[in-house]
Amino acid sequence: MSNHPPHAHNPKKPVDETPRAPTSDEQLKSFWLKNEKSIYIICFVIILVVAGVGVFRNMQKESADKVGLEYAMAKSTDQLRAFITAHPGHPLATAAELRIADEDYQAKNYSSAAAAYDKVAAAKSPIFSGRALIGAAMSKVLGGAVSDGEARLKQISNDATQPPVIRGEATYHLATLAADAGRAAEAIGLYKQVADIAPDTIWAENASYQSERISGGATAAATPAA
Repeated sequence: MSNHPPHAHNPKKPVDETPRAPTSDEQLKSFWLKNEKSIYIICFVIILVVAGVGVFRNMQKESADKVGLEYAMAKSTDQLRAFITAHPGHPLATAAELRIADEDYQAKNYSSAAAAYDKVAAAKSPIFSGRALIGAAMSKVLGGAVSDGEARLKQISNDATQPPVIRGEATYHLATLAADAGRAAEAIGLYKQVADIAPDTIWAENASYQSERISGGATAAATPAA
């Protein structure tokens, strides 16, 4: 019998020959090597697109700045008309039309003013349309076509799509026309409507004053002298 302890039976394990799955870094490297040219092309296209958008925006800005400068430089009526011809449909062309209408109005050329205001209103600019409608109506009134002007003012006053301040102004002018024509009760009613349509505006403030003035005058006239 041997004095040495028996050796443990420890057979060798078979070698696992299953291929190891590549790591994420190795997968990325393999993908890059296979698609290197395609990736560079895609990156180049993206760079071109981004650069193109930037250039387009800069061109738009430069164009807008140029048009704005031209508008600012237009002083006379002829220059404004030339600007309108050069930039049809541009918002500043509508602003130029409005300036021409205002000039005619101030010069008491009411027929020309009404036509110019109508042009501005036809452009349906959210900024200028309401003001142009009132300008055209008042040009009609001051030019002698009072019935036409009043009809236009009533239309604006009743148009719920117009801003309250525009409707309030139209109603105020209607009230003033009624007061001038001696229709005191109608004028007072219209002045009160202004406060309902456009409170906290200069038109409501003036309407309140005019209403009180007419009411006070009517009361004084109805009171017999002592």
